[in-house]
Amino acid sequence: MDYLPLTKDSIEILKEQLEPSMKDKFLKVCLDALDTDPSTLDSVKDELGCADTVSHLIKKLLPDFPIIVSTKDLDMKLFMDKRFRRETEPAKGRIIISPRNNTQYGHTGVWITEERIASNNSFGINKGKFNGNYTYAEWIKEFKEKRGLRIYIYSLV
Repeated sequence: MDYLPLTKDSIEILKEQLEPSMKDKFLKVCLDALDTDPSTLDSVKDELGCADTVSHLIKKLLPDFPIIVSTKDLDMKLFMDKRFRRETEPAKGRIIISPRNNTQYGHTGVWITEERIASNNSFGINKGKFNGNYTYAEWIKEFKEKRGLRIYIYSLV
């Protein structure tokens, strides 16, 4: 019986089948954090804790990632960090961010399903908890149309 030799490409395909992607690992971290306050140190008020929460979640996967409390600074870090890539389409495990500007607070979250974005909840009984609280359409309406903020999407490479 003849066997085909393994190439580097075929080995990589086999490895991908065995190991979850970074996106899958990050999605699992985020799903595990649902209905909790991932930023247990509470370095910022729960009303303003979205970047703090997302950076804590990233740090669970990438231990050298800094804790960042500003959506503007988080966007800059994700843009400059080679472990992330700016995307054009939403997908599970991707980060969405609308960085603050001089007059409006921004927000950031993570797609936990094809439809639902989880983020730090700023109000109500779930204040400070990471919940699936937006659809993409709701995000666009609130942050782009109402607040005039930009929207960026990032994935782990």
